[in-house]
Amino acid sequence: TVKGTAASAAYVPHVYVQKQRQSVEEYFRSNGYVTKHFIKSLGVAAGASKVSFVRECCGQSGDMDIVELPHSVINAKDIVTPLEGLIEEANSLRSFLDPRTALPEALLSNQDDIRELLEEIVPSMLSEDAGFSTGTVVICDGGALYCSTGMAKDMTKILMPHSALLAS
Repeated sequence: TVKGTAASAAYVPHVYVQKQRQSVEEYFRSNGYVTKHFIKSLGVAAGASKVSFVRECCGQSGDMDIVELPHSVINAKDIVTPLEGLIEEANSLRSFLDPRTALPEALLSNQDDIRELLEEIVPSMLSEDAGFSTGTVVICDGGALYCSTGMAKDMTKILMPHSALLAS
């Protein structure tokens, strides 16, 4: 007997669903993220919640903090934690961060995911009590930079005297 489910006159064998879940779980656990396109390419229903599907596949273990981005689902412990350290370092050195040093290409290729990671998720995870100050995120043409507030202030000091010369 082949087990499965029938919905909307479509029969889906149980073994097929198990293989979908196994593929998502293995990819997610190995990489710390999975794109919604990857999940869809496995034949997961278009209307299904991708983050719910990942949670079903991987369970709710303590080693995961599953977060949904516009085009991906990430394990914040694998993706955000390294970014937090790099942003804290950029802030302390009054420098910048190029996310290409810490993020997989699949996440970098989507500006909506990068914007949400750098402007919303990472700052919300970093504590104001720890001296965190939000920097400036610049995203254009598939590239992104995080500039610390200190770097922006230093650049303003350097460039402002020259801007008066350019204006005249």
